[in-house]
Amino acid sequence: TLIDAFARLAPFFPDWDLRIVGDGELRADLEARITVAGLTARVSMPGSVRDIPQEYLRAQLLVLPSRYEGFGLVVAEALAHGLPVVGFADCDGIGSLISSGQNGILVQPAANRAGALSEELRKLMVSSAAREDLARQCEMPAGFETRQVVEAWEHLIETVVTV
Repeated sequence: TLIDAFARLAPFFPDWDLRIVGDGELRADLEARITVAGLTARVSMPGSVRDIPQEYLRAQLLVLPSRYEGFGLVVAEALAHGLPVVGFADCDGIGSLISSGQNGILVQPAANRAGALSEELRKLMVSSAAREDLARQCEMPAGFETRQVVEAWEHLIETVVTV
């Protein structure tokens, strides 16, 4: 979905490139899709990287077009680095962390997911002010602060140990 969305935008944004970090069983399919879209010079796939914080710091946006994410750890990490996130509103793991228009954008799902994603990305790619505004507001939503997460883990451990 992200590659298809970027293919729509690439001709209009020659200074933007797409970097897909990580690895998995779909790598060959993604590489083929990149080739077919004529984006081999604009999309890089470095695989797994050691310095993840550097990836967040060099990026303008984190785009996670998932249909399902359990918690969305990558979203939490991006927010902690002040990086706005774009994802789909129907993905619970992303929707629970993103307040659309505040710390990122939640794209409303449509029959053409790539088209819907590209329209929202276009708005951010054209406006550094919009990206900077989102970046200034990047924070974890209520309920996900470190203290609350630690307390929840402690409660879970105590419950399991005493059972």
